[in-house]
Amino acid sequence: MVIDMKIAGLFFEVDVTRDLRSTSKRAAFVRVTERISQIHSRLNPDELLDELWEREKLGVTALGFGIGCPHSILDKISYPFMNITQLARPVDYGAQDAVPVDLLVCLLGPARCVPQFRIALSTLCLRMRDARVRAAFRHAQLAIDVHGALDVNASHRRSIA
Repeated sequence: MVIDMKIAGLFFEVDVTRDLRSTSKRAAFVRVTERISQIHSRLNPDELLDELWEREKLGVTALGFGIGCPHSILDKISYPFMNITQLARPVDYGAQDAVPVDLLVCLLGPARCVPQFRIALSTLCLRMRDARVRAAFRHAQLAIDVHGALDVNASHRRSIA
């Protein structure tokens, strides 16, 4: 099931994949791009893989805490998309904290909303520092399970500040 979720004012279509079997970072990217192209038929999985891998060459997209956040801006999509993938086994991702990645949060943004996409990406990265948000993403079975994680956390921070 795919649902919409709002991050920093931008709505993302969200998909969750559980127990993805992969032996490496590249293999995980291949599987994630195949999944995304099943949902977005206009996206070629090989082209999407190339886009994400080219971005990865600029710098590792690991957030730490066992989370990878591959992302890209694409002309072929008309709205932002997020795929949350829980790996069956962690893979070496080259993360600065050296923690193998077991959770991929792949973000794709349309070319028409680059500034908003960057703000949403930054917001997600900041919120992933919170163990409760990470737990919600890791334990999600369906997209609806993470729907409130980011907004609830933001509300909680405002109430204690």
